[in-house]
Amino acid sequence: MHSLAPDVALALKASLAICETLQQQIAILEQRLTECVKLRADYRAAEDGARHW
Repeated sequence: MHSLAPDVALALKASLAICETLQQQIAILEQRLTECVKLRADYRAAEDGARHW
């Protein structure tokens, strides 16, 4: 079995750490955007209900 050069192994570890961090941050952003969309949908529903009065 052939092992990677130390620099290549280090670069792969750094890239993996970056990818994991980005995935976590993307998940946080997606959650926040989902909350905002739900709030807007609730606002629209309330606004539509007020128009029918």
